[in-house]
Amino acid sequence: MKLMISRKIWLRGEGPSNSKLLRTTDQKMCCLGILLEQSGVDRAHLADRGSPAGIFHDMPDLPVAMRFLAFNRQGERDDTTVCRLLININDTRVGSIAEVGVFPGHMNFLMESEQLREAKITEIFAPQGITVQFID
Repeated sequence: MKLMISRKIWLRGEGPSNSKLLRTTDQKMCCLGILLEQSGVDRAHLADRGSPAGIFHDMPDLPVAMRFLAFNRQGERDDTTVCRLLININDTRVGSIAEVGVFPGHMNFLMESEQLREAKITEIFAPQGITVQFID
């Protein structure tokens, strides 16, 4: 699958409290919101939700391409480690530390630039069979 992320609508680097799959105040979307929309999830399901697990409660059958984002825990949907890692990198402000050391195989790093954010997101999506292209 190819994920096309338009920098014009991509909501990133504003911290976790401001990030949404689809922020209805300005119609911006985090990388996962863009992925979900391109995978066929209706925008109404994305509106002002903080993470994929929140929308998957309402969807008994996950789109196949999205199964790496959520899992069942005691009858409830929860975000996977990969999903939480993507959220963290997407939301970290440039100039701040991306605290990803809690995730296996990752170390905290300084989010030096948008280019670094794009490289990290591309790297994390790749093992899921998703290639990412960022467009202006």
